Amino acid sequence: IHLNSMQMEGKPVALQNGLQMQKLQISAVGDFYSLLRWLRQAERDGCKVKELCLHSDMQAKEVLKMDISLEFHTEN
Repeated sequence: IHLNSMQMEGKPVALQNGLQMQKLQISAVGDFYSLLRWLRQAERDGCKVKELCLHSDMQAKEVLKMDISLEFHTEN
């Protein structure tokens, strides 16, 4: 896949047990299966998908654009 952009949203939110929650916006391009593999790995690494939008370009049928909003936790 090719990452077009990655941007943190706002400041980390403090949670219990010394954790912080951070929101992240990502835009990526790739074929369906590579995007699916990347998304599965992100979830295994502890990210929680909040919103996902797939776009198809009719001229490049194999290529999809994925806009995704994720949340992940880090230690303080």
